Amino acid sequence: MKKYAALLLFFLAGISLYAQIQSSTYRDATIYIPPVTGNGSTPKDNELITNQIIEHLENLNYLPVRSLHNAAFTLFAIIAQQDAPLTDPFNGLPIYQSQSYVLNIELMDNKTGANVMKQNLYYSEPDEILNLLKLNFNLVPFATEVTEIKVAPPEIEEDPEEWRSKMWYICAGAFWTPRVYEGDYESTYYVNFGYGIWTEFHLLKFAKTEKTKFLNYLSLGTGVELVPDWVAVRERESYRDLLLEIPLLINGVFKPSGYFMLSPYAGVNFNIALYRDTNPPPVAWRLGFQYGIKVWNGILVIDPWFSMDIGKSSISSNRHVTYQRYMMHIGVKYKYGFDYFESFLWFMK
Repeated sequence: MKKYAALLLFFLAGISLYAQIQSSTYRDATIYIPPVTGNGSTPKDNELITNQIIEHLENLNYLPVRSLHNAAFTLFAIIAQQDAPLTDPFNGLPIYQSQSYVLNIELMDNKTGANVMKQNLYYSEPDEILNLLKLNFNLVPFATEVTEIKVAPPEIEEDPEEWRSKMWYICAGAFWTPRVYEGDYESTYYVNFGYGIWTEFHLLKFAKTEKTKFLNYLSLGTGVELVPDWVAVRERESYRDLLLEIPLLINGVFKPSGYFMLSPYAGVNFNIALYRDTNPPPVAWRLGFQYGIKVWNGILVIDPWFSMDIGKSSISSNRHVTYQRYMMHIGVKYKYGFDYFESFLWFMK
């Protein structure tokens, strides 16, 4: 028992250490980038320039995020036509130019609301923006004088899909788990309840190209569950145990209409008997389906799943007594999503 308690402590300590590393890495480097506004040469300019800005910030080791709530800064970018001629700052003479558009960029500190940087980039073709960013844009004020364009930043509207488009989810809940034990003597245990905590990582960050777009609909999950086990091997002879189950799951993520989040999943869970009165197989397979709906800032989840051991269990005091376990679960859980650990573990700042 002490051995498994120590393993659990190491597991929790590892999560805490990883969270601290994430917190120190991401602090003050997260930037929310709303879509570029204004009118360029074509309607596609806005999306193209938005992607170029995100790519450039990632190359500078900044962290573009999908939510204003999780960002230290917000970067606004607005396209406007540029009619005024440029002049050489050294001799004041006109400069021949083919540029006909200007990209006005402003960086705002979300904590204070102050603009900490403003910069204008002139271009004629949107493909030039990435090179201009590499040459001029490093999150410091622009060195030369430019004609400022007085354009009010657009109002940031809350994304209705944000609650189900997070990179990380953490979940806690309880479940009813009736069990059937089939051997020389068949028994059932109906009044059985367990509880657990789970984490889920959506593969959104890897779904950036057309070839990897399918990863947008997949996630990986794990967790820790504590479940009682009570098996009768013959009349008036039964054994009780407490199992630690650690699932490893792959989930499909589907978002029909605007209100639901559906996740069929499959995987395995590892069984550890804490009292050691029984010897379950180390691995069981699992199939399930999560039905989620938005409640407050998170997701209320109904989660039925079925699992069965890969192999037979036995009794520690009598290895000749074996049986097969069949397990049904119906869980009620609450799931909360976030993009980075710093936004969730705010108390560790």
